[in-house]
Amino acid sequence: MNRLGTSLLEMIIALTLTLIILTGVGVILGRVEQTFRRQALRLEQIEVLRIARDRVSRSVHTGGARSDAPASDGLSLRAFRGSAAWCGDGWVETGVRAPDPARDSVWWISPFGEERVLALKDREAGGCAGAGYRWTGQTEGASGDGDGADVSIAWGVVRYFESGRLRVDDAVRYGRLGLPAQPLTPAVLTSGSRLQRLENGVIEFQAWFGDGPPVVRRWPGG
Repeated sequence: MNRLGTSLLEMIIALTLTLIILTGVGVILGRVEQTFRRQALRLEQIEVLRIARDRVSRSVHTGGARSDAPASDGLSLRAFRGSAAWCGDGWVETGVRAPDPARDSVWWISPFGEERVLALKDREAGGCAGAGYRWTGQTEGASGDGDGADVSIAWGVVRYFESGRLRVDDAVRYGRLGLPAQPLTPAVLTSGSRLQRLENGVIEFQAWFGDGPPVVRRWPGG
């Protein structure tokens, strides 16, 4: 009987020690998981700031940001997609993608130094041993749509842009004009985050993460 009592006591002590050890391991694993979550969230926040800075900076520096954006609803812009140079009887293009008449406009610098913004109307293959294209543009109206006279784009240099809107709510979002904006970043921003053009033309981006102070970036307006 004494031996049986001793064995039962030993078993209770062993179970108690096991529970204590498992509890400690659980606490440690929980803290490790919280650390990983905080690090992952921090990386997502850094990605939001990087993409917002990159998209707005490129639009401003390439002349793509438009001044007709509402004061509180993002930034209307011409997202740079590529450029082309005249090669004798057509165009040689470089960029993110090929120009698309359905959605692109063209900033054309003629050989005489004249600058014109045109809605890309047509793009016909041909010229330069098949490496270039013949383009036809159309003068843009006040709405940005091509509703004017046709213009033959020849010689000089062109840069082509996609008309769209960049805005911020719970994420940084981009969309072509007239289409829903799609998220470019994880949805980690909180209420108050926004991208806007101020009255003095300055473009301001405010990013709120939880209860902390906002991260603010500004670019000089044109």
